[in-house]
Amino acid sequence: TDNAWMETTAFHFHCSEELGKMLPLNAGDDAAKVLWLDISTSGQMDVRFKKFYASHRKWVELVLKSGAARSLAVDDVMQKDYPVRFPVPDDKVAWNVVYPEYSPTFYTSENVRKFERTSAEERFSKDKWGDPSDPKAVEAELAKRETFEVPVPFDEQSGAPRNPRGRTGLMGRGALGLWGPNQAVDPIVTRWDAARGLNQVFAVNRNGVWMLPGGIVRRGESVPEAARRAFSEKIAQESDALFTQTDNRVVYRGYVDDARNTDNAWMETTALHFECSFTVAKMLKPKDDKATWLDIDGQNEAFKLMNSSHRRWVNQIDASLKQRRKQTGLLELVVAWNRIDIAKRVLDDPELFEQRRREQVQRAFQQALMLAVDQKHDAAIAVLLLDYGAKPEDVDLERLFEGRRRDVFEIGHEIQKVTAKATAKPKTIRDSVPESSFDKPLWKAEYAQVISKYVPGFDRYARPKECLDS
Repeated sequence: TDNAWMETTAFHFHCSEELGKMLPLNAGDDAAKVLWLDISTSGQMDVRFKKFYASHRKWVELVLKSGAARSLAVDDVMQKDYPVRFPVPDDKVAWNVVYPEYSPTFYTSENVRKFERTSAEERFSKDKWGDPSDPKAVEAELAKRETFEVPVPFDEQSGAPRNPRGRTGLMGRGALGLWGPNQAVDPIVTRWDAARGLNQVFAVNRNGVWMLPGGIVRRGESVPEAARRAFSEKIAQESDALFTQTDNRVVYRGYVDDARNTDNAWMETTALHFECSFTVAKMLKPKDDKATWLDIDGQNEAFKLMNSSHRRWVNQIDASLKQRRKQTGLLELVVAWNRIDIAKRVLDDPELFEQRRREQVQRAFQQALMLAVDQKHDAAIAVLLLDYGAKPEDVDLERLFEGRRRDVFEIGHEIQKVTAKATAKPKTIRDSVPESSFDKPLWKAEYAQVISKYVPGFDRYARPKECLDS
């Protein structure tokens, strides 16, 4: 309800074949029947699984996609320098399943060996970022090392940590510097292209695969600091605005199905989502042709070839953003009510923080401008929102001036009085992809001039370089 809701923690337990046979399927007090369902996402989906409770099915499908320890480790072509892995059948992945024939090759790359510390006492540095070759030398450190996979099993004989997801067909550290978990960060930077009506994500091309611009979290570095460094390396100019003017949220924390994983070293990551405002997004230019903004679209061939884990997180964010755009925020409702007194209370109430995030304030500001042409509407609400962080340069001009609302509010006619070219529309139907919002100027002087008729003094807030150029 509005005042009470359910939250849950979903745990995944993967049974060996022997254990699975031991589990009796007795109905509980609240269950009419208990059974094993075949998991399938193909066209041959079990009709019962198809009718599975929606959110539960979503979690099961997530496990199906990411549960295996060795899918990328075995099949991915990115690690061509790795030796051939020992074959591991599906029913022999788990460590608690006896596999006496298992005899994987031990491999740690020469590049890692060059930067190894000699002991636990030696400090991490630019030239010494790898663990000692003997895991027992850092035994105490390994017990305290941050991981999202608890508990981490250890090999009693060698002292090396074991991959918590099971056998991978290769021992050692491979191309990873640390025994056990190697922490990374994956910044998911998205922007909304209003002209084309879709979200885009910033991606980099590594060995022919589109991926998020992530990297290893260095010793003594926080996750946000690592995200900032990793992303800044891929753009042509400073990205301070992205990290100082954009809220971020954790999308995923945990084990990563990575081609570099071995029996004794694996990747874990924290995926952070940064949603760019229009202004910030326009500033972020890829450094070279190995980075780009990808359309988040199932029909986009480049996006379909994105790293599977990364694409799954991005699709999750895309669905969330689209759903949020359909919902009206509290501030937007208050603006529609034309109640500046309530708007002030929402903006000042410490318990309503979620209702006055930067994106919420900006959406309410957009709403205020669309209503400002109505002489009965209090234009002071727009000015109030400016005082609480709304940015004129982030207004969605496509929606404000070129959408259907133009006919309702007659803003288009006002702009045409200022300049005949302002709202000129092509007479012919275009077959090509519409021009991106980010290929257009941020503002045109005519827009600011028209808005100023309804919101006194507005033009002084909107004088970027693009105004002078228009």
